[in-house]
Amino acid sequence: MTQVSLKTFLLLIAVIFLTTCADIETDPVLESIKVIPETHTATLNSEPRQFYAVGYYDDDSTDDLTEQATWTDDSTGDGLLSTAFKGLVYFRKVGWFAVVATFNDVTADTEYTAISTIQITE
Repeated sequence: MTQVSLKTFLLLIAVIFLTTCADIETDPVLESIKVIPETHTATLNSEPRQFYAVGYYDDDSTDDLTEQATWTDDSTGDGLLSTAFKGLVYFRKVGWFAVVATFNDVTADTEYTAISTIQITE
């Protein structure tokens, strides 16, 4: 009787353990980011445009990472990016420029970078 009870007890513990493990949800894993819009054409000194950093996850979900991203551009002198609002681009110079969003996923210890190209004409 004792052996049957021990086997039943162990089986019950195994079932509880497996059921509990099956109910554990894991957070989605960030796979990539993208800057939206990916390309843009504007005229010199036209209204600023908001660009967004969007994260794409392994469960097919997305997340707005605009505020968490670090934004840079490749212009010299007066930058194209607002210093007050992340992702806001001013069209201050004529030419082709890159706007870059970088997001550091500390959970995965991975840095993601996305680039948008902008052409500014007169």
